[in-house]
Amino acid sequence: MGSSSRWALIPIAVLLLVSFVLTPYAAVAEVVDRIVAIVNDDIIMLSDLNMQMAPYTAQIKQSGYNLDDERKALYRVRSEVLQNMIDAKLTSQQMVRYKIEVTDSELDKFIASFLKQHNATEEKFRTDLEKTGMTVEEYRESVREQILRNRIVNIAIKSKIVITQQDVERYYEENLDKYTGEKEYHLRNIVMPVSSFASEKEKQALRAEIDAVYQSLQQGASFAEMARQHSKSPLAKTGGDLGYFEIGVMAPDIQQAIQRLDKHEFTPVLDTDRGFQIFYVEDMRSSPGKSLEEAYAEIEELLNNEAINTQYRAWLENLRKNAHIRIID
Repeated sequence: MGSSSRWALIPIAVLLLVSFVLTPYAAVAEVVDRIVAIVNDDIIMLSDLNMQMAPYTAQIKQSGYNLDDERKALYRVRSEVLQNMIDAKLTSQQMVRYKIEVTDSELDKFIASFLKQHNATEEKFRTDLEKTGMTVEEYRESVREQILRNRIVNIAIKSKIVITQQDVERYYEENLDKYTGEKEYHLRNIVMPVSSFASEKEKQALRAEIDAVYQSLQQGASFAEMARQHSKSPLAKTGGDLGYFEIGVMAPDIQQAIQRLDKHEFTPVLDTDRGFQIFYVEDMRSSPGKSLEEAYAEIEELLNNEAINTQYRAWLENLRKNAHIRIID
């Protein structure tokens, strides 16, 4: 999905985290304001573009780019943000066309529901808003705009989408691997974390220690007992018992090592993100898959969302094609 589609369909609840309304970039005060784009009868001002750009500008300037790469990154992001703002203007104009409104009463109900859902008090809500630099009124207007856009999507797009039973069945048949049972491994591990600040000498000492543990395991030592004695993990006291895992959730290098094992076998010493580790397969089983009936609602929602995103991009493209848009450099 394109960046404009993602922005337009983002769930309302996460607006609390949106950084678009942070304090404007300091350079705004040093530049004479001007029009940067005309969208039919609406305009986009440089000050508004700079405000939207502020969090990205700060991030790029802190990324350690050389001057040329920084300039290119800023230009690329500026262009993308401006296109998003143009799409927002086009969408807002459609709200007027369809005479869509959101009353203050509806906003009050939404915010009350949001607070209840997240078990948050109004005081905490205000405190969290202050941390983002957003006022309550700004948040209310952000919510209002998002509700309006969602209603536009419902009217202009969702109402025209039909997902049939045949569509769901076809997707299920074409993606059977997603719905058949996956092998699960009951794992134990012995881990010796390596700090990112560890010296080469410290790393070598840890490697020598876990190599000695590995030698003991090869000579028949109990994995659970060796984990209790040597693993530097909160689970050491349980013999390093990790429980059951589907192979697909593991890091690729760990997947590869474990897939070679049978029950009661262990891996070589692995150099992982967590440090040096040895894994032991306590048991294996197949997780239950999902029948078509069990997966039906999930697939229907997936296909519906895909159709919405596709239709939304086409809808925006059509609005752009029929609009008078002028970007002023």
